[in-house]
Amino acid sequence: MTISPADANWLVRAAGPDDQSAIHALVRSERLFPYGLGWRTFVVAEAEGGIVGAAQIRNHHDGSRELGSLVVTPGWRNRGVAEAMIGALLAGEIGPVHLVTAAERAKRFTRFGFEKIRLSQAPGALRRHFWLGQIGGGLSSLFNLRRPRSMAVMRRDGEASSP
Repeated sequence: MTISPADANWLVRAAGPDDQSAIHALVRSERLFPYGLGWRTFVVAEAEGGIVGAAQIRNHHDGSRELGSLVVTPGWRNRGVAEAMIGALLAGEIGPVHLVTAAERAKRFTRFGFEKIRLSQAPGALRRHFWLGQIGGGLSSLFNLRRPRSMAVMRRDGEASSP
């Protein structure tokens, strides 16, 4: 799978073993929860000989699936990179896919079929991920690393949709 808009100077492709260190660096640069960062579940955006974005569909032990670790480097944001990675990941998904995101970002995902749900409706693995993020955010704020974010849990059901 390789995706690139006709007028873009970047492409989205399935990650490979050589992308592992770039994936780790991207996720850590945004202080995201570093869970399940194996390259096999990722797509990456490549431009100018380097990785400028990464995203994955995480497979949890309870069978739930989660869109996660979505990162685009600052210089490549607002160019459709994240949208292309999300589209590539969701293209083959027919069951529910969940997402944990900051409440102020939740609206961005409606075009992909995501809807807000109550935390109690989310699978157990996703609820644990949510609370670990809340605890980590709170601890980080004690050391002025970042402020905790208000989070929303969302779900996408059914057939893959296009943006």
